[in-house]
Amino acid sequence: MRKALGIASKFRCGGALLISASLLGCHAHEVPLDWRTDCVGRMMVAFPSDIDVAAATLADIQKYSDPPSSSFVDQQPAPWSDLGYLGGVRVVHGLDAEKLNALIKRWADGRDKFRSDASAKKNAAPYKDLSVAPHEGFAFQAQGVRYLTTKFGEYIFTWDGFSGVGEKRAQEEFDIVIGGLQPRSLYAVPAMPGVCLPYAFIRDDGTRRRYIAMTYRLRKHPDVTILLKDQNAVETDPKANPAVYDPEGISDAFWSRYDSTYRQSLKSVWSDPYRRIKLADSKGVESFVKIVREDGSVDHGYLVVARGDPYAKQDTPDLMLYVIQHAKNARAKGIEPVTKEAFIEMAQTIAASVKRRPITPP
Repeated sequence: MRKALGIASKFRCGGALLISASLLGCHAHEVPLDWRTDCVGRMMVAFPSDIDVAAATLADIQKYSDPPSSSFVDQQPAPWSDLGYLGGVRVVHGLDAEKLNALIKRWADGRDKFRSDASAKKNAAPYKDLSVAPHEGFAFQAQGVRYLTTKFGEYIFTWDGFSGVGEKRAQEEFDIVIGGLQPRSLYAVPAMPGVCLPYAFIRDDGTRRRYIAMTYRLRKHPDVTILLKDQNAVETDPKANPAVYDPEGISDAFWSRYDSTYRQSLKSVWSDPYRRIKLADSKGVESFVKIVREDGSVDHGYLVVARGDPYAKQDTPDLMLYVIQHAKNARAKGIEPVTKEAFIEMAQTIAASVKRRPITPP
């Protein structure tokens, strides 16, 4: 994959050679004051215009994929979106009352099957209904796992806890989700500890583990999608291949998979395919590629992969940011796609905006 992106440079920022910092990716982009800000996990990120966020649609729910599928409301897929917080999370885009209630009933029917199976089978894992107060919905325990389905306004939030954990821990994590869950509007950035999700926020003590990858689309530039992933830094397994944790190796793996079935080619725009960069307080690399699609059209992609520190006193997460162009999505709406120069300037400014969400002491 490094051959596809270009030849690796022998030099990095901070070397003795007189190479400008901007050439090596150690530049800083000033984020305009009028950019819109949203939050992902325990992080925040800014955008040059209004955005749409990906979540689950009714069509996504039919797919039963792992991780659960996410899309924008018009069904444009967001395949790298993934939500995890003390278990599996799914947030459903806003629905009208009829569709919302029908989906809740469908999942309630599934709960009833768990209940009847537990009653009918000897030695079956115990079934127990759980309170969702102060929320509206239902929750239950079956086969050693706690499940939650609740609605707030026009949205639905579902959660299922980890299996194989002790009763005390399982109940504690369920209580954290129930007690901390609240609706969140787009661009609302809470000043309390917790994690941001599409349309939702879960307040906590700031130490709970998460794996949250959210995808956005620029309304003004529908050819541009942005993903930010925030997760607790993974502890290194000494038996594992070191490339599993290396930002360049993770970047290689991402670009090798991206649209691999349909694209004609993918190649680094820069002579050095990877440049060192900091994303928030995590050290990583950035890459900028030219993508030739199946039909011969040309797009661009930008990726930052940053490695956190699992042993740091302050949470220093593993982060990934991509900004990817798909020009046909803009042309389909009669909008001119962004130029290569405007794209990389926008992408690097978005990267510069990524910060840990500030918390106001109680």
